Amino acid sequence: MTHVGVKVSELLALVQRDYSINGKRSKYNVDLYINNQLIPALGARVANHVRKSHVEHYKAQRKAKGASEVTINRELAVLKRAFNLGIEDELIERKPTIKLFTEPEPREGHYEHDEFNRFQDIARALGARQNYDGPLVADIVLFGYYSGWRLRECLGLHKDWIRVKDRVVILPASKHKTKRPKVYPLEGKVWEMVERRLAAAAPSGLLFHRRNRPVKSIRRICMTICCTAKINSEHFFHNLRRSCTTNLDRAGVEQSTGMKITGHTTSKVYENYNQHSIERLRLAVRKVEEYLEPREQEEPSKATTEISTQEKQLRDQTKKATEMAERAGFEPANRVSDYLISSQVDAPKPLESEGILVGVGRFIRRFWK
Repeated sequence: MTHVGVKVSELLALVQRDYSINGKRSKYNVDLYINNQLIPALGARVANHVRKSHVEHYKAQRKAKGASEVTINRELAVLKRAFNLGIEDELIERKPTIKLFTEPEPREGHYEHDEFNRFQDIARALGARQNYDGPLVADIVLFGYYSGWRLRECLGLHKDWIRVKDRVVILPASKHKTKRPKVYPLEGKVWEMVERRLAAAAPSGLLFHRRNRPVKSIRRICMTICCTAKINSEHFFHNLRRSCTTNLDRAGVEQSTGMKITGHTTSKVYENYNQHSIERLRLAVRKVEEYLEPREQEEPSKATTEISTQEKQLRDQTKKATEMAERAGFEPANRVSDYLISSQVDAPKPLESEGILVGVGRFIRRFWK
């Protein structure tokens, strides 16, 4: 039996219950979408009476208030999930047509190694001021740049996650977006930094802390440092994740191995994070040229071989003509070659179809006259 008077707000409550039961990490954002946007706009409507026109009106209102199409899509996805759950529970008979906006292309942006080094130098030069702990931010960015971990994962780095003997850090499944543990080997600069942070860890076990308190945000100081270093500050920490993926690809690391380091579950998403720089494209063009160049050299070599064969035949025929001329009482052989050069203007040129032998035969007959 369907409940004719079921309202949209009751269906949205089903979504919140579903997210709570399954422990989905995005519940916080879903609650914001429901409480701040969907319930005020559509919550009082009877679910069976909601039409496509109501959804389109909601989209127009949200755009008029300055909401991005991506944000509206996330809200509509929650609304669509609410109607699907209502049909599964047999609370409603139908659901309206809900069309999302076209999703934009994946974001682009990564930092070259010289940009990363500039950020590090400026951050460490700031020192540990009261509200500007430069070395702390530099260490967080260092770990994010090499590991590809998300900001929340980096800020929560705990000493219990680190196996010092094996020199690895294991992100627990409960802290990872995909609910799978993630392993990152600690080497080089990152291991040196982790060793230093382990010696000064907070009583709670956090490696990154401000006077033993958790670091909530580094956004403002990162924007300041990026401005000083003249690098792009938009989506800064997520650009570090893209930088890690790009560097893994440039270094020749297999995609499957790179995905285990960054935590990507599909090759498509991993490839979206891999930024194809102009230098990589330039390298591809050079490879094409190197592939084609031997072929271009090979074809002229064949033509050169044919020309050299003809020259050899001409030299042999000229030698025979010179010997015949010497026996007839003419000047030595070097004078015959001079004659060949000087007589090229006056002597009629043989047709190409007549061949070289016919031309030499004419020359010999001139001597015997």
